[in-house]
Amino acid sequence: MSTKSEIHTIFPDVLCKANIKLNNRTLLKAIKELTFIRDNSQPKNTGSSTNRYLFQNPIFNDLQKKALAAFGKFHNEILCYAHDYAVTTSWATETKPGEQSKLHKHINCQYSGVYYVSVPEGANSIDFIKYEQGGFMTTPVAYNKFNSYRASFKLKEGDIIFFPSYMFHQINLNNSKKTRYSIAFNLIPTGIIGEGDSQLILNV
Repeated sequence: MSTKSEIHTIFPDVLCKANIKLNNRTLLKAIKELTFIRDNSQPKNTGSSTNRYLFQNPIFNDLQKKALAAFGKFHNEILCYAHDYAVTTSWATETKPGEQSKLHKHINCQYSGVYYVSVPEGANSIDFIKYEQGGFMTTPVAYNKFNSYRASFKLKEGDIIFFPSYMFHQINLNNSKKTRYSIAFNLIPTGIIGEGDSQLILNV
């Protein structure tokens, strides 16, 4: 007699992908006027804008408004939290043909987001990596959502993703002949956070 098993996923890492409608032509024009720097510790690294507060520019007001609305829907309806959130830093990335980013995470924030302004085919993916693999490195005969340590997402223009800032991620190699542009930002909760002797009031 066979025994039926129940499979449960506990303490999941949750990401959200949505699509918002914006005037990407105007955003792209503004992004191309920015100054970008590159980390020389890796050859052909993605460029990051020197301006880390893009959302203070009125050109990006509509993006910030719609990004916060999309994040609020995810955070309130899916994760069932009621806190308001504020953007701390916001910047543009420029990935030319043959470039990619280093594997990295974001700190001093709880969630991060990326909006995709221009993503040519061949430069339209992002990977997330999980480092905690347990005591032994066992290799599956087939990968699925229960045993994978890497997840890859394909994006298109207008897509926006949200993910916990502690997750390691990477802009994949640009295999196209065009430059990929996106806008990234970090989020923190505001108002009364926590309770008891761990309560904190954040006003941003």
